[in-house]
This record gives sequence, C-alpha cells and structure tokens, in this order.
Amino acid sequence: MFRAAFVTMTVLTAALVATPAPASAAPVLPAPNSHGLTVQQLTEVNERLLDVVVQTDAIFQPVHVKIYLPAGYWTDTGQRYSTLYLMHGGGSVVDNASSWIEEGNAPAIVDQAGYSGIVVMPEAGKAGWFTDWAGPDFGGRQPKWEAFHIGQLLPWIDANFRTVADGAHRAIAGLSMGGFGALSYAARHPDLFSRVGSLSGDTNIALLPAQAVMRTFVSTEYGTAITNSQKQVQSYLAPDIQDVFGPFPAWGAHNPFDLAGRYRPNGIQIAMYAGTGFDSTGFDFFESLAKSQADAMHFRLRLLGNSDRYCAGSGAHVWAYWQADLADFLQWLSGATPSSCPSGWGQPQA
Repeated sequence: MFRAAFVTMTVLTAALVATPAPASAAPVLPAPNSHGLTVQQLTEVNERLLDVVVQTDAIFQPVHVKIYLPAGYWTDTGQRYSTLYLMHGGGSVVDNASSWIEEGNAPAIVDQAGYSGIVVMPEAGKAGWFTDWAGPDFGGRQPKWEAFHIGQLLPWIDANFRTVADGAHRAIAGLSMGGFGALSYAARHPDLFSRVGSLSGDTNIALLPAQAVMRTFVSTEYGTAITNSQKQVQSYLAPDIQDVFGPFPAWGAHNPFDLAGRYRPNGIQIAMYAGTGFDSTGFDFFESLAKSQADAMHFRLRLLGNSDRYCAGSGAHVWAYWQADLADFLQWLSGATPSSCPSGWGQPQA
C-alpha cells in the first residue's frame, strides 16, 4: 500500500496548548524519479488529494501537479483506473495547478458526477499554450509544455499510479486556454486520448481576434504592462505570440480547427461548451469570442462526421459556468450523459 496512516494529535491537558498534528506521511511511489521528472516534494493534502512538485529540464522552474484519487484507491490495491487530465486556463495571475481545486471545486464535482477515475491537474504555464515554445521568453528561457505533459508527465503518472495505461481509458479536458490544449493534444497524439472536453476553449487560433487576445496574455502581466526588469523574472511571458508557436504558417500543426479531421478516424469523441457572452451580469468579450470559435468548430466537426456533444447558451467566461460544464462532461464521460445541457441551455446543438 502506498499511503501511511494519519498521525493523531495528542492532547496533553485542557490547560495546555495542543501540539499540532504532523502532516500525513507522503505516499511511497514506485518510480518517483523517472521519465525525465524528479520529485522535489510530495504532499498528501488529504486522503485523496496529492500535491506533487517536480523538476524537469522541459520547464525552467519546478512545476506543481495536483492528483485527485478515487475513493478506495489506497485500500483496493487490485483495482486499476481510467485517467482524466484536467487543464487550467490562461492568465498570469489567476490560473495554475490549483485552479480547478480552489476555484473550480473539481473534487466535489468529480464525486457528485460519479466519475471513478484518477484526475490529474498539472500546471500549464500562465500563457504556455500547450506547446514547446519556438523562441525564448523575456528571460531567455524556452519552456516545452508539450514535452512535459505528453512525453514526461503522462508516462510518469502511468508508472506511479494504478492506471489503465491506454488511450481508451484516458481523457483530457480544459477551460479557455486549457480547452485549446485538450483539443490540440488529442489531435496531435490520437493514440493517447479517446475523449476530449473543451470548456470555453480556444478552437481556432488563426483568427485575428484570438491572436490579439493571445498576444496580450503572452506579452503582459494579465493584460497590464510591466517594466523590462519585471519581464526578466516573470514566468512564461514573451515579446510576441510567435515566440510560442513560431511563424504563422506553423500554427496549423497545433490549431484544433485545422486538425479537426483527425478526431473521427481515430475514434476520439468530443464535448464542447460555450456561452454567448451575455448573461445577467452583462457582456463578456472573452466568452463571446470562445462561442464564435466553438460554433465554427462544431459545424466543421459535423461536416467531417463527428457526433460531438455541443452545449451552448447564455453565459460568461467565469467559474460558475465551467463548474456546470465539468459536471456535464464527467457524466458524459462516465456514460450517464444528461438529456439536456448544463446552465439551463436546453438540448445539445444539432
């Protein structure tokens, strides 16, 4: 068995200050330093949630990975599990490996939806865009996010946890930038994933409005200009989006809209979610942009014979909608597809 028992706190007397309980001992993994990753720290946040900090040559600083395990993982040692990779969005302040837990409430949603697999929530850079950068950031560093996620983290997870290590039992989903990453990774590595979820994802980075938004997030601190000295130490910020994807003609190799023909021949099923940008709070440009891309992506997938699940309706680029999207996606993933879409959106788009 991997995990050790919790250490209970001993209360000396009512008059004395209680001695804090030491943290639960970290699990012992079978291959912690493998596949290009070296574990710097492994913390058992609770019985089912792990926070792993790994060092990799692909990224210039330590990277966090959150892992949420199924109930009974530590006791039913003969059981193997499907895996879901859950990717966060972009933005140099708000999104990181903890986002799906702290803002997204993913563990509770996973349990409520009845998903019984392992959920892996890795860091993906504040503007990493799920690719091996073509050029350096402001500090002269060149992160390789695809090499980390696909070439290192994925086999590391399979080596250290009881997964069913094949594409049929592996899914990937993400919100906003993470939706782009999920769709792009699945198309570029069709043997590794069989189900994909895009929650307000960027599906066509070739569009000029999408490029303008991406350029803002890549080159500034969450849309706010920063000094040259600050740029040297900021993570994942670069002069231009072409430092991420390379010259424009190369972008098609990563763009989900251009790669749409790869899903159906490889048996990959897709669920997409997007809001109009309008709800009771007003207008949300980011969600409106995601919806226009999702509409075109859905139409293209239908022309190519895909039977994707596309849910759309009034909504903004905020967590309340993404939480509902995730619950729907997890039920779809588990084979208990809801008859209607989340957030009161009605039936899936035909």
